[in-house]
Amino acid sequence: ELELGDLMVLVDPLDATKEFTEDLLEYVTVMVCYVYKGRPIAGIINQVFDPEPAVVGIVGSDSSEGYLQGRNGWHRATGNSAHTITLSRSHTGSGEDIVSQVFPEFESLHAGGSG
Repeated sequence: ELELGDLMVLVDPLDATKEFTEDLLEYVTVMVCYVYKGRPIAGIINQVFDPEPAVVGIVGSDSSEGYLQGRNGWHRATGNSAHTITLSRSHTGSGEDIVSQVFPEFESLHAGGSG
């Protein structure tokens, strides 16, 4: 059971704003991240202009593995994939600094419309 006072929910209601203005709607997402006691525990990425279901990621109980529900069902994330935070290619500088300071055991992955 989680204490509500230790839970933070981050929402990016229109990720890939630049792509949205250029009518590249396949890159536009709504993203939600759940953080508990300063650690990310789950995330949801929904491509709002795509009828496919959202992608959901959940960190395992010991933070050494995680689970990802993609469009082909649930997958177990281990190794490097369990310790990766995806950043938008347009926010690489400060975002990468924050990842390395706050989550030194994680690596950054840069992608368009991702953060």
